[in-house]
Amino acid sequence: MWPFLALLLAAIALLFAWRLDRLRRRLNDLAAAAEVGEPNFLGANDALSRRYHLIRLQLALESIVEAHAKSRRQERGYLAQIETTLGNLKEAVLLVDAHERVAMANAAAANLLGAEKVAQGARLEAAVRGAGLIDYIYRTLRGESPPRAEFPLPLGRDQSRWVEISGAPLTATPDGQKLCLFVLHDITRLKDLESVRKEFVANVSHELRTPLTVIKGFTETLIEDDERLSREDRLRFLEKIRRQTLRLVALVNDLLSLSRLETTQPQLECRPQSLRAIIDETASEYAERFRETHVTLEFDLRHTSDMLALDALKLSQVFQNLIDNCFRYAKGFTRVRILTREDDECVRVTVEDNGCGIPVVDVPHVFERFYRVDKGRSRESGGTGLGLSIVKHIVQLHGGEVSCESEERGGTRIHFTLPIPPGVAPAPEAQSTLGI
Repeated sequence: MWPFLALLLAAIALLFAWRLDRLRRRLNDLAAAAEVGEPNFLGANDALSRRYHLIRLQLALESIVEAHAKSRRQERGYLAQIETTLGNLKEAVLLVDAHERVAMANAAAANLLGAEKVAQGARLEAAVRGAGLIDYIYRTLRGESPPRAEFPLPLGRDQSRWVEISGAPLTATPDGQKLCLFVLHDITRLKDLESVRKEFVANVSHELRTPLTVIKGFTETLIEDDERLSREDRLRFLEKIRRQTLRLVALVNDLLSLSRLETTQPQLECRPQSLRAIIDETASEYAERFRETHVTLEFDLRHTSDMLALDALKLSQVFQNLIDNCFRYAKGFTRVRILTREDDECVRVTVEDNGCGIPVVDVPHVFERFYRVDKGRSRESGGTGLGLSIVKHIVQLHGGEVSCESEERGGTRIHFTLPIPPGVAPAPEAQSTLGI
C-alpha cells in the first residue's frame, strides 16, 4: 500500500513539475515576444495559452506592444517629415530631445560642427563642442528661451569658428516627445571682417591723431603767443602746420584710392596699352629727382608681348608707389632697377633697389594696410603705410599677383605679374639695361 502511495505522489509531483516548466517557458516566450515587439509571435489561439488561462495576459501584452510599435512608427514618420523638410536646407539645423540627445542634424549642421555625420541619439556633449554652445542648448531645453547668441566653436588645435545660434521648442510629437529646434549660422567671416574693421578704424584714428595734434598745438601757440613770436618762429610753425596738412591730404587721398579699389565693382579702364610706354613715362616723371639724389634708374626689359590690357593711370600709380617707397624707406640705396620677363601666360615685372632691405620677419606683412617696418622713419618721410596695399589691389584687379623678396642690407625686390591676353603679337625686341 505505502509503496503505491509513494509512487502516486511521485507521479503527481513530476506532473506538476512538468506543467510548471511548460508554464515558465511560456511566460518566458511571452516576455521575449514583448521585448522584440512582435505581438503575434505566440498566436491568439494557442492551446497552451488557453490551458493555462494566459489568453487575457497575452492579449494585454499584444495591445501594449502594438501601441508602442504604432507610437514608434508615428515618431519615425514625424522625424522623417522634419528631416525631409529641413535636411536640404543650407542653414545648419539641429533637433535635440528632452533627454539631451540629438534627434536629427542635417548635413549643414554636421559640417558646421566639424563632423562627417552626427548620429541620431548621440549625447549632446559628444556631438557639440564648446561650453557656451552646449549651455545655450541646455537653457533652451529648460524653457528659458535665451535670445540669439554668438559663440566660438573649437574645431581642433588652434582652430575655431564663430557660430550664431537661435533655438525654440517645437510642438510635441504625436507620442508626446518634446523637441527643441536650433538653427546655426557660420559667422566666422563676419567676425574676421569685424576684426579687420576695428583694426582699420584704430589705425586710421592713430594716423589722423598725430598730425592733428601737431596742427592743434602749433595753431594754439600762434594764437596765444602772437605778440611774443618773431616772424621767423611764425614761419617755422606755419611750415610745420603745412607739412602736417600735406600729410593729412596724402593719407585721405590714399584712403580714398584704397576704398575705390576695394569696392565690389572697382572702375578699371583697361584697354590695349604699351607696358614699355607706361614705364618710360613714369621714369621721365622721376628723372630730375634721380639726378638730384645721384641715384641710377636702370631698365632690363625683356618681354616681347608689350600691348597688354591695362589701366594706364592705375598701373602708373603702381610704379610711382614703388619708386616713392625706394626714396622713403630704402636707406642708403644708389640704384633702382625695373626688370621684365615673360612666360607663356604673363609678363613678370620686378622693381628692386640696393638699399637697407627689410627684416625677414616683416616681409610677409608689407602689403598690409598701415604696416610699417620702421614706424618712426615712415612718418618722418611722409609715408601713409598704404602704398603697397594700393599696389597689391591694383595688380590683383588686373588679374596678377604680387610678392616681396628682401633681407636686411640686401635690398628689396617687389615682383608682380600682368596676364597676357590671347592673341597678343610680340613687340620688337627692345634694348636691355637702359637707364638714367
